[in-house]
Amino acid sequence: MNYHSGMSEPRLSVSIRMTRSLLDSLKREADARSHSMNAEIVQRLERSLDAERPALRELDLGNLTVDETALIAILRTVSPEKREAFMTVARAAFSSDE
Repeated sequence: MNYHSGMSEPRLSVSIRMTRSLLDSLKREADARSHSMNAEIVQRLERSLDAERPALRELDLGNLTVDETALIAILRTVSPEKREAFMTVARAAFSSDE
């Protein structure tokens, strides 16, 4: 999903803080791809959002139980690291059912 497809959504300006080493890495990557640092950062953020929640976007939320909906709401509030840890435990628990 491209969050800025069609350019119909207005672009906003934000200011962020990062380490010099991260800034240098982003600059090198942007230069290697022949585009701006802004484009590099936006593309990376879009990819990370796409990768983070593909399963949640594919769910038919209308057919979920109350408990399933509550679990998804909780998972959306925790850090990616905690979410991934939960998913690892859940996969291990359900793989024994197969």
